[in-house]
Amino acid sequence: MSDATIAAPMRLLVSEDSLSVFAEVAGRFGERLGVDVSTTPGRHDAYTEYPDEFAAAMRPFLRKVSGLQN
Repeated sequence: MSDATIAAPMRLLVSEDSLSVFAEVAGRFGERLGVDVSTTPGRHDAYTEYPDEFAAAMRPFLRKVSGLQN
């Protein structure tokens, strides 16, 4: 099987209280794609349960890919 590549910037997030299978699959994707997996509090809908923490996890990535490094 060949190595997978995706040209677009990517960030993998897994919620801390999600089923362990989600973290396992994200870890495999991350390995194949050369992308780190980050965690956020909550379950599957962390963006609604913990919006501030979710935003804090995404903000550095979004700044980087948008060219806004501040």
